[in-house]
Amino acid sequence: MNKSALLLTSAISLTFAAGAPVFALNKTFPHTGVLKKTNAQRAPGAPAKPARPGSGSSQLLKEQFVVHTANNEPQQLLSGFNADGSTSATIKCKSACTVITDTVAQFSSYYSYNQFAICPMVDGYFTNGACTYFTVPGGHGYVNVPFRSSVAVASGTHSAEVYLYTFTPAYLGARETDYHVYKGK
Repeated sequence: MNKSALLLTSAISLTFAAGAPVFALNKTFPHTGVLKKTNAQRAPGAPAKPARPGSGSSQLLKEQFVVHTANNEPQQLLSGFNADGSTSATIKCKSACTVITDTVAQFSSYYSYNQFAICPMVDGYFTNGACTYFTVPGGHGYVNVPFRSSVAVASGTHSAEVYLYTFTPAYLGARETDYHVYKGK
């Protein structure tokens, strides 16, 4: 290949290599040089898209009142079901309502295999259908355990309380239970 043919092919290839992106861009593209950050969570059809206020069901729950119970005195728990008398409350609903139970309790055990359960009840029925079991590492002192459950009830007066279940003897420390009562189901 002679020198002029080499220069001609190099010039043509450089023209196509440098010129291709220029022809591909739209000349009316208004680019300011600043990249816009987009929130993909708000894109149409995105999973877990947050609801806008006022959208969704017309049966939104409206909080009526809260019953607060607390106890800081340690209590020894025997194996089996133990009623925590400090969590008893009476709830009066004028119409159908939903009771959400928020519980935080401190448990301690000397046995590494000990499991315990928090069993919130309204009118003698478990609020989530059964007890929920947790495992506390043995010999580590008190461990905070939060728990939440809910149940829909009819109008009238209802009794609420929390039962605790352990396989082996354990200790219950400070605990706090809030019963949030919402209008509607």
